[in-house]
Amino acid sequence: MTNKFKNKSFKPTVLQNHLTYPVSADSIKNRISVLKAVFNEVEETQVKYRDLLVKLDKNQQKLTLHDDSDEHYNYCYQDELIDLEFNFYRVNRISSILNMYAFLEHTLNRICHQKQLKYSLPISVYDLSGSGIERAKLYLNKFNLVNFASNICQSAWCNLTNLNKLRNALVHGEGDLDYTKKLKKEQIINIKGLDLHGSTILISNEYVIDALDNIEKFLTFVCEDSK
Repeated sequence: MTNKFKNKSFKPTVLQNHLTYPVSADSIKNRISVLKAVFNEVEETQVKYRDLLVKLDKNQQKLTLHDDSDEHYNYCYQDELIDLEFNFYRVNRISSILNMYAFLEHTLNRICHQKQLKYSLPISVYDLSGSGIERAKLYLNKFNLVNFASNICQSAWCNLTNLNKLRNALVHGEGDLDYTKKLKKEQIINIKGLDLHGSTILISNEYVIDALDNIEKFLTFVCEDSK
């Protein structure tokens, strides 16, 4: 197989399709490391440019510090920063959120299927009403397969339900609160790493990394834990 990544700084640990292998703690950790590597690679392409814009904008602020008006202040650097935030960083972070959520939901369903086979359970997760991660949790609870009362599980699950709401807001309204009913301004400002520009949700680099860490912690626990 040709290693198409040989000239790139990002190198996956294993050149294989993770979907062809059973879910395990190791496969979860490996996939999360790949998602992080890709996310960071894209983020870092504009770091130097962003730092330069910040420096130039600060210089403008110093030069016009004692001006009575802003007529001599050059807004071009600030405009470039806003453009970079909305048309580069926000796009990359939304893509990462949607990608990681797809991994979370699909992996949870795969874990349910593996446990169904292991314990010869009479129904599958798809036989239950509902959908997504809530249905998977319902299935695992129904057959007493995971200790959701554990501190590890409760902490991670709380963050993942917020991630679920964010994902839905992004999918159904591009993160515009005016077009979503299930996520309110008060909720956004209380979630670490999220902010608002008007009614538009802004996502920080730290939020994406923390969300990936929570997914890894939760899925690893669910995969390994049997009550």
